[in-house]
Amino acid sequence: MTNELPEASTQYNDMKGTAAADWHSGSEIFEFAKSKGIDTDRYFPISLSIHGIDIDYFSIYAVDTKITKQSFDEIYKYAEANNGTLPVVKFNFSSNINELKKYMKRFSVVLISKMRSLEYFDELSEVNID
Repeated sequence: MTNELPEASTQYNDMKGTAAADWHSGSEIFEFAKSKGIDTDRYFPISLSIHGIDIDYFSIYAVDTKITKQSFDEIYKYAEANNGTLPVVKFNFSSNINELKKYMKRFSVVLISKMRSLEYFDELSEVNID
């Protein structure tokens, strides 16, 4: 079954946005996946979802390398040759943010109110509150 890429969602989506993360060296998503029992020799993790106010429910989407081959370049070429589609398995598991911190170097989330006409901010000033 072909689906669009996963997108963050809550019950009402009062705010929507973007997220970005850096691993220490790039291989930590494999280490995190492996610590959860995912066979990283067969499955190549490409997506991480974090859910819940306590940040305790996770999903990793991983490419089945028996279909695509194992290297990043081979997986990339497979996606290009197949209209941007990859065969993935979604692994769901419980964890916590402190465990994730062992693997992740930086994490940023930006949420914006769902005003349909909002496209830009005209930032008047910046105030640091400590």
